[in-house]
Amino acid sequence: MTILEQMPWAAEYAALKELAKAAEIAGFTSEERARYERSLKTFNDNVAIAYRQREEGREEGRAEERTLVAQKMKQKGMSADDISELTGLSAEEIEKL
Repeated sequence: MTILEQMPWAAEYAALKELAKAAEIAGFTSEERARYERSLKTFNDNVAIAYRQREEGREEGRAEERTLVAQKMKQKGMSADDISELTGLSAEEIEKL
């Protein structure tokens, strides 16, 4: 950690670092700017993919949990209509359990 980052005005220093980065980008050649923008796009695409995969994983987990709960309800003798109403599963899905 540098002495500048340890000072009480470290927050302002962070803003100055961002300003310096912006100034550096502004001084890029057209080729450097194109490379920078491609790398930024790749980074943003990767973040979006990771977010979407996380959301899909959550939904898969929820679906698995609904199925497990429905199986337990069926074992306890609950009607397919009640199970469907409480879990959101269709009657066909419940029959397959």
